[in-house]
Amino acid sequence: MAIPYTDYINKNIDIGFTIRQGPGLGKNNGYAHRHSFYEFLLVIDGLIQLYTTEGDVIIADNNTMILMCPGYIHTTYAEGINIQLGIMENTMAEVMHFLFGDTEIKFKPIDSFKLSPSQVKYFSTQIRYASLFSPTDAIREKAFLKKFFVTLITDMVFPAILAPKRKTFIPDWLTKLTESYQSLESITEGLDYMKRNTGFSAEYICRSFKKYLDMTPGQFITMQKLNYAANMLVHSDQEISQISEDIGFSSLSHFYKKFREAFQLSPAQYRKEKKLL
Repeated sequence: MAIPYTDYINKNIDIGFTIRQGPGLGKNNGYAHRHSFYEFLLVIDGLIQLYTTEGDVIIADNNTMILMCPGYIHTTYAEGINIQLGIMENTMAEVMHFLFGDTEIKFKPIDSFKLSPSQVKYFSTQIRYASLFSPTDAIREKAFLKKFFVTLITDMVFPAILAPKRKTFIPDWLTKLTESYQSLESITEGLDYMKRNTGFSAEYICRSFKKYLDMTPGQFITMQKLNYAANMLVHSDQEISQISEDIGFSSLSHFYKKFREAFQLSPAQYRKEKKLL
């Protein structure tokens, strides 16, 4: 008997989600099935028991997220409230390339990890917000969800499962450094800001970023610059060229290129769309 593929992806945006509540959730509850996309399952309140044909067993309770790769056959028994979030391989590849460039990041076929209560609240809020988009707002919805996936990977998934070489927790100095990137000064100074605020050499900082975060300081700073720009586009009337200059891009065209790669919209389109929300 062929194992069926199940699908809840919105084909207009290559991303989909469902919020499920109650016992015996979903038509595939208790039946072997698989997906053609990456799936993230988050238990809000309840329990998910997941079994695979490879012999894996995962019992997930509150605040647990399960990540499954495409094509992985599994059977789930779920009760309570949980959220399913799926993203097609090509769109996931775009997010990963934006974050890590040409560095290949491999997921386990299936994995699970705990989120903090604040992360669960953020995840739930973003999904519920995304559910408010009209079917005619596919461009805005995809841009919103791709931005959410950037946060999901960098702040939730990556620290838990994408750094298998990490032998210890991220050092306090590195955690404090990354959390300090809230000001224009911090994102425009580059390595000078990092050296001044840690007392370490550029070489040591670069090695630490690769060891604990698997990215370069430059990649991290670019992410912060684009997030800062996105915030300024929505919450100020500053000229786009001035925003680009303020955050340290050498040319406006380069800023447009990196911004579109991150958000699938030009800065002008992003400002127009987000200010309508």
